Parts: sequence; C-alpha cells; structure tokens
Amino acid sequence: MNRLKAILPFSIIDAMGTLAETREQISNELRYQSSHDLQPGTYRLLQHIPLARDVAQNARIELVMRLDSYAQGPARPLFRHALDLIAGDVMPIVMRSGLAGYAEYVTRNRLFTDHPLAVNMVLDVLSDRGFHASHRVEEAAVPVAVVFPARALAGAAGAADPSSAASTAEVRGDIELAPVSVHHFRIMFDARGVRDDFKPAGETGAGAGATASDIAAAAVQQEQHEQQEQQRQAAAGSEGSLG
Repeated sequence: MNRLKAILPFSIIDAMGTLAETREQISNELRYQSSHDLQPGTYRLLQHIPLARDVAQNARIELVMRLDSYAQGPARPLFRHALDLIAGDVMPIVMRSGLAGYAEYVTRNRLFTDHPLAVNMVLDVLSDRGFHASHRVEEAAVPVAVVFPARALAGAAGAADPSSAASTAEVRGDIELAPVSVHHFRIMFDARGVRDDFKPAGETGAGAGATASDIAAAAVQQEQHEQQEQQRQAAAGSEGSLG
C-alpha cells in the first residue's frame, strides 16, 4: 500500500474502532483534504498558469531543439564562434572560480552587440553543461577622442616664439564619449561538498596522494580478500551439510 501511495495519493484510515470512531476519522480526513483544495472558481482562474515541473520539462525540450538548430542550421558559423569564445574566454574564468560556485564574465565584445543570438547560444551551451547562467547588459560611456576648438589649435600653431603667451597657454579640448554595451554573464554551479570528496591519506586505504598503481594494487588485494572469504564460507557450508 505504501508503494501504491507513491503513484496514487490516498489516505489510510484505521477502521478497527467502533462505527462512530471510524465515521469521525473519515470526516476529519475529508475536512483536512478539502482545506488543501482550491474552490472550483479559484482553480479556473489559476489553471492557465503552468506548473513549475511542466516549465522545467518544456524548457529542457526547447533547449535541445535550439542547440540542434544552432549546430545544423544557417547559424552554424556563429555557433562555432560562440563555442570558441566559451572555451577560450569563459571557461578559464570558471575554472579559476571552481570552489566559489559562481563566476562573472564581463566583456565588451561586439559579437554580442552585433549578433544578439550569440548571447542565447552562450546561455544555452552553459545550461546544457549543467551551469546556471544569466545575462544582463549595461550601457557605458567610453572616451574615444579629444576634440580641440579650431581657434585654440590655430593659435598654438601660429606661435613661433616659444616665449610668447600663445605657446605657453594651455589648450583644452572636449572629450568625446561613445556608448558601449557591457555584457555581464553570471555563471553559477554547485560546489558544495567538493572538499569532502578529498580525504587525507590516513582515512583511505590508497591515500589521497596515492598513485594509480597503488590504487590498482589495493583494489586487487581487496578482490582477493573477498574471494578467499567466499571460499571459506563455501567450505564451511559444505562441511556442515556433510555432518
């Protein structure tokens, strides 16, 4: 019944008491279940909102379809460029943050500005590899040039005498700014319990610093010990049957 309960939800009521006690238990159970159920009108208002498990299942299906379309469709060259960027720029940052559980990749690469689909490609690839990635864009003003007034330039060029006031005067210009998109990728992954997987040498038979040959020898020795133990048990069983 407990195994069936995992498939078909139901409640077990102890009917070993009197008829009145059993009837009371049934009434209490019905009141408890009805308190967890929505009214029909409320349910009709909410039913168009998808369930969380359905969203996760559909998201995985759509992710696979998008990755296949990237690799096999007309966006294949852009997809290969995005993969090279992940391998060359993103993953080194992630590897350095392996124990932190998250990494930040900040770039002004025009690939993401000129081809917004590249952002989706990076997010989809990281999601398929088990990372939780998000993206945001910030607009920043970057200096690109200094613009001097024409009068100041003419005055400075026409001052032949180094001691003249025009040659020693400061020539000031305006800094020209250009908007640039800064892309922030936040990459998260589960790093909990990683340190627990590495035990000191005294806690394991092979040791944390053991070589591959030491580990293999320890495995062979353990297997031989188990075979000898099985043979002793079998011999003891045969002697008992003969006796």
